[in-house]
Amino acid sequence: MAIMFLHVQHKTSLYTLTSENIFSENAKARSATMGPKLT
Repeated sequence: MAIMFLHVQHKTSLYTLTSENIFSENAKARSATMGPKLT
């Protein structure tokens, strides 16, 4: 039971890391495309 819980925790943290990574990458790409237009 404890192993299953740890497994779920690991998957959740991995998903969180991945989604945060994608979000930051999107933010970088957006700022890169928006930057020249703003200036």
